[in-house]
Amino acid sequence: MPNFVIHDGTVENTVVIPAWVVDLESFVRWAESSEYPRFGSVSYLKGTITVDLTLEQIFAHNQVKAAVGFKLAQIARDRSLGHVLVGRGAWLKNNEADFLIECDALFVSYENIRTGKSDLAKSPAAKEANHVVGSPEVVVEVLSPSSEKRDTIELREAYFEAGIEEYWLADGRGASVWFEILKRGKMGFVSNENQPEGWQISDVFGTCFRLVQSIDRLGNSQYTLETQR
Repeated sequence: MPNFVIHDGTVENTVVIPAWVVDLESFVRWAESSEYPRFGSVSYLKGTITVDLTLEQIFAHNQVKAAVGFKLAQIARDRSLGHVLVGRGAWLKNNEADFLIECDALFVSYENIRTGKSDLAKSPAAKEANHVVGSPEVVVEVLSPSSEKRDTIELREAYFEAGIEEYWLADGRGASVWFEILKRGKMGFVSNENQPEGWQISDVFGTCFRLVQSIDRLGNSQYTLETQR
């Protein structure tokens, strides 16, 4: 039987995990079924099922994710590079690293799919693809109180094992936003050398990025992913 990690939130629901969910493949069958919960986030990583029912923070999490996803989607479309998936659509399965995880965002190139490194897969009852299988080039995670340890330690190791080229991390919870692009090293992801004024280099996109925080007209934080070629 798998282990369980449960983060309680304010969503007044109960997640019932069937007894037959014992490994990655049975977890996938459950995730593709009508019994799978449509609230919160439930994922599988190396024998541990994590259930996170905490509500997503609007400005410190959702708007950071939206800013990064929007800009990457725009670049991928304009350069005809591939697909950017965000939020509930960013499910990633990797058999070698033994996980099915809902990423905050991911990028998979057309070339990656053409060569078979990744594939766009669909559930038996689905009309079109609903998750990525394999090793997309980029995965993005935005830190939250319930996910910080998992994002910075467990998923950092899992995504490296899965062959991800760049792991992007962002944190909008502080007085200023923090953003880092980690690159593959020999034994794990390594920090990117910062360029002046907070710029981070992405070899995947051939572009420098920085995440900028400002204030909207109601006094709330807003974010922009800026680029520099």
